[in-house]
Amino acid sequence: MTQLEWMAQGVGIVAMAFNILSFQQKTPKRVITFQFFGSVLFALNYLLMGALVGMCMNIVGIVR
Repeated sequence: MTQLEWMAQGVGIVAMAFNILSFQQKTPKRVITFQFFGSVLFALNYLLMGALVGMCMNIVGIVR
């Protein structure tokens, strides 16, 4: 694996952690905040992997 692939995997793991932790939050504002950062990191993950369609789908999810 190249260094870029390692970075992409690391970003993906952090993004997954944000999305999992969003279900543990007590207020709706914190849930949305954690899911927002998870989606941003997943978009970055897909960008680093070269999967532009996946990145665009996550950007649409962020805007939604």
